[in-house]
Amino acid sequence: MFWNFIAVAFGGAIGSCLRYAMSLSFSGSHSVLPLQTLTVNIIGSFAIGLLYAYVSNYSVPTVAKMFLFVGLLGGFTTFSSFSLETVAMLRNGYFGAAALYSLGSLVLGLAAAFGGIFLGDKVIAWIEH
Repeated sequence: MFWNFIAVAFGGAIGSCLRYAMSLSFSGSHSVLPLQTLTVNIIGSFAIGLLYAYVSNYSVPTVAKMFLFVGLLGGFTTFSSFSLETVAMLRNGYFGAAALYSLGSLVLGLAAAFGGIFLGDKVIAWIEH
């Protein structure tokens, strides 16, 4: 159990730093939509799909799963930021943008997770044959 906590802590630190680096790449953006959060959530959804495909086909130690899923991707993805930004858009009267952002995050996130699983399964099948 102790090593799981350490793995989550290190993974979370790395994921958070990666998220911050991503936000810096959008520093000049002046869009009403928080594109950096949307991008991080889509990338994170795809990555979690790929990893899920892998751990579904191979034996992976629990500590590695904790590092990757809870730590790294938990620190990288930003659902809490998504929620706050959506509420801020609604409070500022940007109802259309809030709806577009919410729907886009949901649909694209689910599609990215599905795509990650699909691609992960194909890559694993290709490697094993």
